[in-house]
Amino acid sequence: MQLEITYVDKDKGMKYESYSLPLEATALKGLFRRLSREFGRCVSKVYVGEGSPIGWVFEKKQHCTDKGYFIQETWVTIGV
Repeated sequence: MQLEITYVDKDKGMKYESYSLPLEATALKGLFRRLSREFGRCVSKVYVGEGSPIGWVFEKKQHCTDKGYFIQETWVTIGV
């Protein structure tokens, strides 16, 4: 299993980083809580078509050197 993480600058509507991490099946317990602590509040789920949810969208305010702050969205999906 893999955890795919994509960072999006919500103000500009632009993806700026994406990466995958290996995920052990035993690490699923408490995963949502750990992700929300790191990436902020959950604002949505990620779906494939009209099927089951495969992840979450988190949002938090991030500091940026050139303009102060921006809203960072983090899309986290669980893949096989």
